[in-house]
Amino acid sequence: MPPVNMIEISSIGAAEALDMDDKVGSIEVGKRANIMMSRMDGPEWTTSFYPPCNLFYSADKSSVNTVIVDGRVLVKDGRPVTIDMTGLRPEIEKIADSLIKRSGHKTSLVWKVAPPSAKIRQWNEI
Repeated sequence: MPPVNMIEISSIGAAEALDMDDKVGSIEVGKRANIMMSRMDGPEWTTSFYPPCNLFYSADKSSVNTVIVDGRVLVKDGRPVTIDMTGLRPEIEKIADSLIKRSGHKTSLVWKVAPPSAKIRQWNEI
């Protein structure tokens, strides 16, 4: 699918599907200011003959530089500005533990990749 169509589908098309196209989905006066800006200096942008191709077929989250939602900056210089990331991990782990306990699923944290007695060869020994 051509990237221009993908931009349309993921913006105004998504807004129409959610019946929100009067509020979001395009940059117009009176609509919420929602926009994502990408860095274009990474290797995925090296051959940017047609940037929409790079955006949809090569770029990933590391390209995201700025995100503005409803006029509020949520991501700046690739980092969330409205979330305390250091405090978030313990909270997520606590929630995950709770979900696992409630599900009744038994988990094992032991991953047997090789027996302890196995000699692991270095790449230059192969």
